[in-house]
Amino acid sequence: LDHVRVELLNYGAEYVWLDVLCIRQEGRPQDETLRAEEWKTDIPTLGHIYRPGLPCITYFNGLGLPLNLNGATLRSERHWLNRVWTVQEGTTKWLLGGATSAALATTKARSFFSQESLEKIMYPPHVILDRYRPAFQAVQKRHCTTELDRVHGLAHILCCKTLPIYDPNMTPGKAWALLLKHLYPWSRGAVVE
Repeated sequence: LDHVRVELLNYGAEYVWLDVLCIRQEGRPQDETLRAEEWKTDIPTLGHIYRPGLPCITYFNGLGLPLNLNGATLRSERHWLNRVWTVQEGTTKWLLGGATSAALATTKARSFFSQESLEKIMYPPHVILDRYRPAFQAVQKRHCTTELDRVHGLAHILCCKTLPIYDPNMTPGKAWALLLKHLYPWSRGAVVE
């Protein structure tokens, strides 16, 4: 965390949101009841942290880890590009976390981080209607802990007027029905097509 702090200060950050620290994580049995209650509202509001126009420092290989673009790393289920929750974190104002001059000097890095390549993997909130299909495809390809995560990850991409609570006991079908109720009517029509 000390290295992350230094890097964030070098970027000029005054205030920082770190998902892994700001959202109670699973682990301690005595915290599970509290975590489940917090997640009901914390998870739905998380996507609003990544509002268009705000810079977002992205650690593609994990918080504080150096950028690594080798094939095995990029194919890992744990890589940022392969997680379902990160679809909502796409932004046009991202900053690269964990970058080293050696990693950025490679041809692979330059092509990977070109604007065209990033547009294929980033689906920021408030996407236009013709971007729904690619957004759904991106969510389908990515890994998640539960199918419920896949449904809730879409809530931000689909620009829900209000966000459904995150209830880990809810079935994906029930979560999907609830998600549809929270969509704007024009958005719901595009999704149902």
